[in-house]
Amino acid sequence: MAKKKAKKAAEKSRPTRAPRKPHNWDKVLMAAYVISLGGTIDAAAEMAGCAERTVRNWKSAPWWAEAKQGAVAKWKGDVLAAAKRGVLSIIKEKDPHTTRWALERLMPEDFARPPQRHDIGLGDGATDIQATLTIGGKPVGES
Repeated sequence: MAKKKAKKAAEKSRPTRAPRKPHNWDKVLMAAYVISLGGTIDAAAEMAGCAERTVRNWKSAPWWAEAKQGAVAKWKGDVLAAAKRGVLSIIKEKDPHTTRWALERLMPEDFARPPQRHDIGLGDGATDIQATLTIGGKPVGES
């Protein structure tokens, strides 16, 4: 009889839900941001305004990988914004060489020089180039 009740109870039980992200997602992102920059759990908890145990629990949650991705994306955005501010200050100082260098690297699709291609014609229908490498006056490969 007890087995039948247990079986019926198991049939009626609801399937378990995947854990939801916490309502204070911004605090989770702050903790993930600090940890992704090499900070300790203690520092992450302090910045997020929560207990260390909470951050440890967050790190073991299935959504922590998403939080880390969000933190890395924020970090990249912060770095790019800082780089852009640096470029603007360089432009204000009117240093054209450094400005061009920075723009070529920050926005290569707009400012980088196009790749160069060199075609070497051998002339006279030649198809091979033969070269001899010499070291110390002796051709390499000869004894």
